Amino acid sequence: MKTWSNRGMPWGERAAPGSEGIALTAVPPSGKARRLPSRIVALALFLVFLCTPPPAQAASALADLIASLETSERYDPDKLAAVYRETVITGAGIDRAVARLRAYARGVTLSPEGQAACHLAIAHLQWRDGAIEDAVVSSDLALESSPTPEALLLKARLLDAGGEE
Repeated sequence: MKTWSNRGMPWGERAAPGSEGIALTAVPPSGKARRLPSRIVALALFLVFLCTPPPAQAASALADLIASLETSERYDPDKLAAVYRETVITGAGIDRAVARLRAYARGVTLSPEGQAACHLAIAHLQWRDGAIEDAVVSSDLALESSPTPEALLLKARLLDAGGEE
C-alpha cells in the first residue's frame, strides 16, 4: 500500500522546486536510493572489455612497404622510415627486412624499375643502420636493375658520406 504525500505523489518521491509535482527520482520508504554497487558496475565493464574482440591487427610496416612497391615503381620514404622504426623498436635489426626485400626484388613479376626501387629501399635501410659499404653495394644492384636518377643520386650521396669521390 502506497502512502501519499501532500503534493499528490507517492510517498518518498521528491519533485523539483517549481515543477508542480513532477517526480525526478523515486526513493523507497527506507530513505536510501537503490543503485548498483560500484563493484558490480566495474566488474560488468571489465567483462565487456574481456569479451570484446581485439581490433584487426595492422599489417607490419614491411608488408605495407612491399604492398606499395607492388603498385608503384618507387618506394615511399615514409613507409621505409616506418620499417626502420619497427625494426629498431622490436630490436630485431634490419636483417630480416633486408632479406625479405631482396627476395621480393628477385621476384619474376617485378619490373626492372620495381627491382631498382627494392634495392634502393634496402640501401636506405642499410645507410640508416650505419652500413654504408653494404648500402653502396645495394645501390649498385639498383643501378644494374635500372639506371634511374634516384639510384645515381643515392650512390653519389653514399660515396660522399663514406668520404669517397
